[in-house]
Amino acid sequence: MIHYNERENSFHLSTEKTSYIIAIHKNAYPLHMYWGRRVYGDDVMWALDAPYRRYARIMQPEPDEPAYTHEFFPWEYPDFGTGDFRPAAYSVIDPNGDNYSDARYVGYRILDGKPPLEGLPSVNAMPEDGAETLVISLYDEKLRLAVDLYYTVYEKYDVIARHTEFRYDGEEPSYLTKALSVSIDAPQGFDEMIQLCGSALREKHIVRRPIANGTTGFGSIRGVSSHQETPFAALVGKNTTEHTGEAWAMTLVYSGNFSVTADCDPYGSVRVQMGINETDFRWQLTKGSTFITPEALLVYSGEGLNGMSHTFHTLLRERVGRGSWTDKERPVLLNTWEACYFTFDHDHVMKLAQAAKKAGMELLVLDDGWFGHRDNATSSLGDWFVDKKKLPRGLKALADDVNALGLKFGLWFEPEMIS
Repeated sequence: MIHYNERENSFHLSTEKTSYIIAIHKNAYPLHMYWGRRVYGDDVMWALDAPYRRYARIMQPEPDEPAYTHEFFPWEYPDFGTGDFRPAAYSVIDPNGDNYSDARYVGYRILDGKPPLEGLPSVNAMPEDGAETLVISLYDEKLRLAVDLYYTVYEKYDVIARHTEFRYDGEEPSYLTKALSVSIDAPQGFDEMIQLCGSALREKHIVRRPIANGTTGFGSIRGVSSHQETPFAALVGKNTTEHTGEAWAMTLVYSGNFSVTADCDPYGSVRVQMGINETDFRWQLTKGSTFITPEALLVYSGEGLNGMSHTFHTLLRERVGRGSWTDKERPVLLNTWEACYFTFDHDHVMKLAQAAKKAGMELLVLDDGWFGHRDNATSSLGDWFVDKKKLPRGLKALADDVNALGLKFGLWFEPEMIS
């Protein structure tokens, strides 16, 4: 559910257990006011005077109003060059080579459902989900750059999905050199960051590290997220366990280069950011062009890491898949790989199929070795023609014989790999 509070010029995004609140300060700057356990009230501007957040007077403050330097604002999507010395969420080099951005609030829209992310993977929204999307529109007059912040609220799933869209209208090209999916200024005083890392055959090791003054982070510049690092992070308290305590977590629906950072200032406020890794990132913006960041999923749990995991699992299991297999039970299968690796022929595969049928299985998958001259792992990836020495009657004959036993036939291949 998305509620706009006209008096406070704020937006309250709420699910069954979570609240996420954004306020528009001076009708110009979106501020991150709250993300956490569900609250029932919209009066949030008091947070700017909270003890954890220092402020400094400028030379000529407005009458009867404390003035804040931008360095201490809880920005929702911080820009670069306006006095905030913490990491920006985006950065643009204009045609003159200047790096400065100041996108200000121009309006909002609340949409039923969820608009598609063109050219990017994303979580689906079905009509029965009752999802709503808030779009906060900003505009930079100098750069002639529109910045739209998207928030889709999955009330049923207790998840908020975020991404950002940039639209450029300048006459000469500019360059986007940083474009993150999510940035959150958190007064909660996160104690630790949890990441998942590892290597092939030992993936997803849990690493829990303290957050201290300065920057704590990780990422990947391998072109893919990789076994080494997963585009996921959870911010927790020292006493958060599997079943107790709070966790604020985010993950990308994206597998390319990424980074996650938690930047802690001297007063204990933490800026958490996630998105495309800015190393060697440079996207040309030409008149009329658009750039869309990957989607980030935000989950808050007041029931420890287990509650967080259940929330992610439910959404990803039910709303990432597309087509007829989305809600179907997967068949019980036998895969030929561990049984025979590269060494098999038609009769060998049929013996496996007969054993699979006897055991009550429903699908036989022919794995690696059916193509090219693939007798080991050093050749033939990309040569997608049948090895007639192993299968002289071809794939169709094998599939027909497997089907005749009452089993479905599946085939392994890896289209992105070339020897």
